Amino acid sequence: MVQRSRRRVAFSETDASGRVHFTVLLKWIEDAEHMLLASLGFAICSSERGWPRVSVSCDYRLPFIMGEEGFCELWLTKIGQSSLHWSFRILKENELLAAEGSMVTVAMEENGPRHLSAEEHQRLASFYKS
Repeated sequence: MVQRSRRRVAFSETDASGRVHFTVLLKWIEDAEHMLLASLGFAICSSERGWPRVSVSCDYRLPFIMGEEGFCELWLTKIGQSSLHWSFRILKENELLAAEGSMVTVAMEENGPRHLSAEEHQRLASFYKS
């Protein structure tokens, strides 16, 4: 299954050229990730646990300008003992590919990485796509 969310470029997300700043698309993906995890009952961030990124890669294909709408798509490609491997795409409203990439997050607790439980693996498996 794929987490899909609609976005509109706000003025504050653009650079001096009127195009979306490259870091904004990564924030869109992070928002989609947080929506997905919350929908599965995971705490996004607490003083005891979190999901920091340890790797991010993004290829930019087409620019967005203020007011344009698009979609973020996010899915899991691998569920490790403590890591989640994600792939994502950002599409313009006409479904043209604007950006694509991947990231790895790690389930952390206060003293370092923690192993995902069997029940957590099961909940996450619904968003696994090879």
